[in-house]
Amino acid sequence: MKDDFITWATEDAGLFGEDRGPFDLVVMNPPYKKLAANSRERRAVAAACTETSNLYSAFMALGIHLLAPSGQLVAITPRSFANGPYFRPFRKYLLDRMHIDRVHLFESRNKVFADTDVLQENVIFSATRTDTSDRGPIIVSSSHSYGDAIRSRSVEYGEMVNPEDGEHFIHISADEEDAQLAATHANLPATLTQIDCQVSTGRVVDFRSKEHLRADPEEGAVPLIYPLHMRNGGIHWPVPGAKKNNAIMLTPDNHKMTFPSGYYVVVKRLSSKEEKRRVVATVFDPEVTTDPRIGFENHVNVFHRSGAGLPKDVARGLCFWLNSTLLDRLIRRFSGHTQVNATDLRNLRYPSEAQLRAIGGEWIEDGWPDQEKLDDLVERHLEVEEAVSSGGA
Repeated sequence: MKDDFITWATEDAGLFGEDRGPFDLVVMNPPYKKLAANSRERRAVAAACTETSNLYSAFMALGIHLLAPSGQLVAITPRSFANGPYFRPFRKYLLDRMHIDRVHLFESRNKVFADTDVLQENVIFSATRTDTSDRGPIIVSSSHSYGDAIRSRSVEYGEMVNPEDGEHFIHISADEEDAQLAATHANLPATLTQIDCQVSTGRVVDFRSKEHLRADPEEGAVPLIYPLHMRNGGIHWPVPGAKKNNAIMLTPDNHKMTFPSGYYVVVKRLSSKEEKRRVVATVFDPEVTTDPRIGFENHVNVFHRSGAGLPKDVARGLCFWLNSTLLDRLIRRFSGHTQVNATDLRNLRYPSEAQLRAIGGEWIEDGWPDQEKLDDLVERHLEVEEAVSSGGA
């Protein structure tokens, strides 16, 4: 078929009256491209089946829509649909209607779609259309790339999809080490709510506040924190001559976009190719500036306590934890892309507040520990089993 698939699948009558299903089998390698919120394609898919933000998930949703009962969908796609807020409606649509039978994970980010800009882990999965709520075991396999050795195992459905998770995350555990990591994560003592902490995306969207941005600090302006200000566990501000601005004028209209002075943990939303860890976190120390309020730009996530700062040792302990190899391995387990969403961070489990205070109590004022020392510090306070904590990322 050379016609537009979305048009063909969503119009009241097929082009030239051809049969559009239902089908017993749909096999696809869909295109990968973001869908604009007001695009014709996105509106058509939403009207036919579900809201979604990318062409590949739109194609999959329509494939499901066109399946007969007990029909099968087989697709090779990026892994990004498995978590994150943008794909939440699609995941619910998929999981409500389909039983996932098999999943194969390609761990290399640059082999499967080497001729494109898709720098994500990729999966092949098969799923069967069902009207029942019964969900059986799933075969999960993985390899580095095409032709490499394959590891395979059977997992219970609840290990991949937690029925209590309102985000409908799909956790793809490639091997027994992944399963052990899942158990380690489940045994962490606290949720964010239990440590009286919240995480939000930075409130200042710079291109919407151009008239208030300032290249350098000046009277009436407060610090504006970008990823460029984050270095070795701390905030280095201002950065003279930086490509981004250092400050934002405080006005009655944008006051609510800022936070009161205090200790905050700041996490980059996008990790660069040069960074070894998926999560890069730093502590904003109120001694960086005498200004009463701080702005955090939209390219960072901010851990806070009801819109204000965290206790100092909690902030420092949380920063150590987020920069640990163990946390990096935990988040890589369910996230196949380099973006770290606030939703991802909310769905993690955490050390208890007492553990975070103890970890933060070992903060070094004039230096940042190397990775091995940082990991030893975290694991000593968490008493993580050596078999889990010593593996490579």
